[in-house]
Parts: sequence; C-alpha cells; structure tokens
Amino acid sequence: MGSEVKYSEDDWRQSTGFPGENRDDVGNPHGFASNAQLADHFARHGEHFIDAETYQRMANNFIRGIPHSDVLQLRRTNGDYVRYNPNTGEFCIARSDGCIRSYYNISGNSNPFEYFLRQFR
Repeated sequence: MGSEVKYSEDDWRQSTGFPGENRDDVGNPHGFASNAQLADHFARHGEHFIDAETYQRMANNFIRGIPHSDVLQLRRTNGDYVRYNPNTGEFCIARSDGCIRSYYNISGNSNPFEYFLRQFR
C-alpha cells in the first residue's frame, strides 16, 4: 500500500456547529481524563490524524452539544454517552461529565451499526 494520507482538522468531516452546542447535554467536554489516556488512545486510534491535539479536538467537536441530525446517540445505564455517525464512521464514548473515553472510526467493521448497538447489551 502507498503512503497513507493524514487528515487535518479541516479535512475530516465534523459534526459541529449545530444549535445547542453549549448546552450541558454531554457535560462540559474537555478531552481525555489525562495526557496518558490521550497518548494511549491516539496510539491505538489516531492514525488518520496529524497529531494528538487534533485527535482530541476532533473528538471534542464530535461529542459536544446536541448531536447533528446524522449522528446516532444512546446513553448507557452508567451515564456514558455513545455517538456514531454512519456517514463518517466516527464513534465516540464520553462519560456523563464530558471526559472522553474513546474516539475512533468504526467504518472498517463488518457491521458498524451492529457494533454501535452492542455497546448497550
């Protein structure tokens, strides 16, 4: 395979700019709980991003505020929010206080929608 393209924040399709972005529907998102968690998740899931800061910013943009109409959201019994955008493959889990647990693209799964639903079983 040839050299892989790295996406910048401007290149990656985002679900931002929708009404209610500053509401507390998902707490006050502020990224991963620690730099160590950010580094770990970036190492595992950030191959399509230029750097860890862009990866965290994109995760924040995706999870913040009321979901865009294309985005599916469910809430776990523990309070976690799980979002999935079927158009982009973006998938994010955030605690009820807004700390990001994970952010990655699930479009490579054989059935991404089923993967999303399995988060609640």
